[in-house]
Amino acid sequence: TELAVLRRSAQIAVGAHIRAMKATRPGVHEYEVMAELLHEFHRHRADISYHPIVGCGANACTLHYHANDAELRDGDLLLITTLRTSPGPSR
Repeated sequence: TELAVLRRSAQIAVGAHIRAMKATRPGVHEYEVMAELLHEFHRHRADISYHPIVGCGANACTLHYHANDAELRDGDLLLITTLRTSPGPSR
């Protein structure tokens, strides 16, 4: 059912964010956190709706930030914006 698909999609997204949080620490780059998100999505054959936005520090305040290349520092705010469509490949 559609509700089951939405629940599965949410489970995958939660798993991706937990994986990203576990990888987050000072010295890690934004693209490394993004790679953890993408790994979890791909592990479940789940398509993303758009390229994830991972911004730390001042980059977290930049609308449509996409470089994802800064190094996280102790005390930085980390913003993650990502969206999945549904489990499995998009049609």
